[in-house]
Amino acid sequence: MPNHHDIEIRLSADGKDALPPAGELKMTIQDTVRYFSNDGDITLEFQGDSPFRDKNGNKMTKITGPKKTGSPPLTLQSEGKFMCGCFITLPSGKRVGWDPKTNPGSGTVHDVGH
Repeated sequence: MPNHHDIEIRLSADGKDALPPAGELKMTIQDTVRYFSNDGDITLEFQGDSPFRDKNGNKMTKITGPKKTGSPPLTLQSEGKFMCGCFITLPSGKRVGWDPKTNPGSGTVHDVGH
């Protein structure tokens, strides 16, 4: 039976990182996921491949959602390990988050199995 995951992206104490939960996110195909932040609007950008598909079967490499309510629930549809960068757009309009060199802590791996 599929599980549902609510994944909170938090602003770091210094305000420079959009922090996903620590470690790889282990999930299963057909699980549903909702991303949210109480700190601002969220964006997740998958690097290359994505575990999500749109209604036409195309890869969803960019996931967005407004502050607090977050993204709609999304169904995991592909198996594998998927790297994504996390971003928060603050109420001031400033965007903080992932950069592979300066802010790697704002990224995470989705480990999706059967």
